[in-house]
Amino acid sequence: MTSLRSIIASLLLLIAVLAIVVPLPDEGKEYLLREEEASDATLTVFSDREPALIEPLLAQFEADTGVKTRLIPVKTDSAVGEIASSDAIPDVFLSEDSRAISTLADAELLDMLPRYLTNGLDAYFIEPDGLWAGVSARVQFIVYDPHQWTPENLPSPVANEIGKFLSGEVDAVQVSSPVLLRALDSTAPRPFAYLPVEISASGVGIFARSDSKPLAQQFITYLYFPAGQTYFRDAAYEYPLMPGIESDQRLMPLAEILPTIEGSNNNKGSP
Repeated sequence: MTSLRSIIASLLLLIAVLAIVVPLPDEGKEYLLREEEASDATLTVFSDREPALIEPLLAQFEADTGVKTRLIPVKTDSAVGEIASSDAIPDVFLSEDSRAISTLADAELLDMLPRYLTNGLDAYFIEPDGLWAGVSARVQFIVYDPHQWTPENLPSPVANEIGKFLSGEVDAVQVSSPVLLRALDSTAPRPFAYLPVEISASGVGIFARSDSKPLAQQFITYLYFPAGQTYFRDAAYEYPLMPGIESDQRLMPLAEILPTIEGSNNNKGSP
């Protein structure tokens, strides 16, 4: 039976997309933004992801919600310094993987995410202290010729160029799920099998000094709504993390991969 909490979370997600401005709950606080108030506010998003990927997402969010956004790109290895030296007040950080956003969390720059935002998300993708959470995932696969190898006797090390595998130059490679899917889009595949070996995730967090936390929460809600989840699936070839959003059917579902990874991952909750 569907829990009351799940029903409430689903309703919040629906409201966030259908309404121009949504009063989003935060424990211990009451946020209520009217349309005219939101029209004067801008959500500032820092990200170490490619602007070419994030800009269309923000444009889609603006069109669907009426909230204005500003994207400030930063480099993964220098994100903390770049954010500290920026004149802009940061609201949200969108990360390529755990590296930059974990550094921000360690520097105590992030607020704890309200629990309702991550309801339904597997605990594997939630930072242990709740400071950030995954948005979409990539899986490292060993892709191999099943006529030459089995999962028990795969060669080590293996090449990392999918083109060499597809051309028949090598019989096993280790590549990410987006690389594999893009190759399958452009090249007639040879027979292959694959073994998942690692999961990484893009992430999102809210800055502690944000002065637009209601908008930040609305944006994160949007990322977990089908519009956001399918954007990363279709534009970046990444796995959606929210239940009910189908992943690319050419690869095994994330729900089947997680049990094989969790037991051997020492960084559970921070992929």
